[in-house]
Amino acid sequence: MNHTMPSDDYDIAVAKLAQLDALLLSITADGFDSYEGLNRKLRHDVLWLASDLAGEAHQRMVRHFSDQTEATAR
Repeated sequence: MNHTMPSDDYDIAVAKLAQLDALLLSITADGFDSYEGLNRKLRHDVLWLASDLAGEAHQRMVRHFSDQTEATAR
């Protein structure tokens, strides 16, 4: 598995989405009981992390595609 740091918005967004996927898989299905066993603050923090990962991936994708649109328009 390649763990080099992504260098552009698209690659970083893809990496954040992979992290979000792993996080959500860990708290659903078989991981749900473990998640439910966390105290309220930790459950909140896990969901906050998921929200941050999704938000950053979204911002980077928007920036990536805006940059591509601008480059094409030139």
